[in-house]
Amino acid sequence: MEEQSVLNKHLDFTQNIIERMAKNSFSIKTWTMVIWAGFALYVISIEGFDFGKFLFLIPIISFWFLDAYFLRQERIFRDISDGFKKLKLKDPKDFVYDIPKQLKTSKNKFFKVMFSITLNIFYISHIVFIIISSLTS
Repeated sequence: MEEQSVLNKHLDFTQNIIERMAKNSFSIKTWTMVIWAGFALYVISIEGFDFGKFLFLIPIISFWFLDAYFLRQERIFRDISDGFKKLKLKDPKDFVYDIPKQLKTSKNKFFKVMFSITLNIFYISHIVFIIISSLTS
């Protein structure tokens, strides 16, 4: 009985981490949209070529990296959670979060996550829009 209780606590803890990472990722996407909207207003107000328009790429690319980081962490903790569900604990002390080991052995490599289809569609479309509108205005 105690084993199940310990396992449930660890699963709850892991699920809370996953939820927090998902919220961080959503928050970053929200800020990206705010910056993109600011860029659109800036483009409307400025006529002709202005190098300042390219400065909007810096936060968009930075947020892309941050979003990839949080998504990778979320995926790693999902793997950990799946591993916990498969465990048959003999002793509650057997239960260890070995995050550095998980980071090294994870199949979710940073750039693989960064260039996943979902992040590519979101961020590359913003980057392409900024570049095209900066060059054509």
